[in-house]
Amino acid sequence: MNTKWARNGDRPVRVLVVDDHATIRSFTVEALKMLGAEAVAVANAGEALFAWERCRAAGHPFGVIIVDLNLADRRSGLEVLRGIRQLDPQARAVLSSGNPHDPAMMDFRSQGFCGRLGKPYRIEELAQAVRAAVEVPDSDPPSGSPQLAAAA
Repeated sequence: MNTKWARNGDRPVRVLVVDDHATIRSFTVEALKMLGAEAVAVANAGEALFAWERCRAAGHPFGVIIVDLNLADRRSGLEVLRGIRQLDPQARAVLSSGNPHDPAMMDFRSQGFCGRLGKPYRIEELAQAVRAAVEVPDSDPPSGSPQLAAAA
């Protein structure tokens, strides 16, 4: 089940997975590798921002970020995307959550995400979400900006 999601020639897409649950990170990375992508996983917002900037500066940018809506470090996936967009305004992102009724999941596009994944998800759903994010034309940048609740 090798799927090439190439944005730059024949190189496989690189995906950054941000989730505070080790089992989700492990499953997602292994599934992405089976699908032909390169994947790196981190557990929190700080690691995500560091990895995105480090890889971008080294000339090996990520093509997609899959980020959990609620992280253990009390930061949200919306905050992570806002930070990533400061580094890379064209970043393509997929929101992941176990709560499909959360307003951010229901209105993911206006939050600036290209797709969403409800946990637990299957490999086919993961493939579809990443493919949709990769296939967003450069002329059609992600819309919206993550909106954060006032005063936490």
